[in-house]
Amino acid sequence: MTWIDSFLQQIPSLENISLYIGIILSIAVGIAIAFIIRAVLRRGFMPRLPRHIYNPIEKIVIYSIIIIAVISALAPLGLDLSGLLLTGGVIGVALGFASQTVISNALSGVFIYMERMVKVGDPIRVEDAEGRVIDITLFSTVIRCWDGYIVRVPNSKVFDSLIYNYEKSPIRRIALK
Repeated sequence: MTWIDSFLQQIPSLENISLYIGIILSIAVGIAIAFIIRAVLRRGFMPRLPRHIYNPIEKIVIYSIIIIAVISALAPLGLDLSGLLLTGGVIGVALGFASQTVISNALSGVFIYMERMVKVGDPIRVEDAEGRVIDITLFSTVIRCWDGYIVRVPNSKVFDSLIYNYEKSPIRRIALK
């Protein structure tokens, strides 16, 4: 066997080349779809949500689409990814139960921003905390109480409890004894 014959044996067949090109194109199409969806999300949600809330949501959506595209593009190679998907599903369920309060606070934070029931600077009363809102993050609302203390209230508590916003109405009634 000459060196030419061994070189020609190392070149993949035309059928394998078309398979690899199909895989690369599938991944590229998945990435393109992810960026198109990102552009649509930025036009739809960007004006309503602050950047520090929008960024994690955007990353989760984009990376999920890219991972699905890569997994489905590798299927023609004969790789059995069912075990990987099953493991990912079990880990996802375990993480979901473990981070239930974190996810609840994050979703409540998104809803607080979307409903605009409270904004930074508003004087409010939530549960036992009464004062001025100094920050609203993804997971909590920070209130400076009238006596100077800083109180951090989880967004799920803010969302589920009665909120007295003294700024929303220009007319107030005060009862003095």
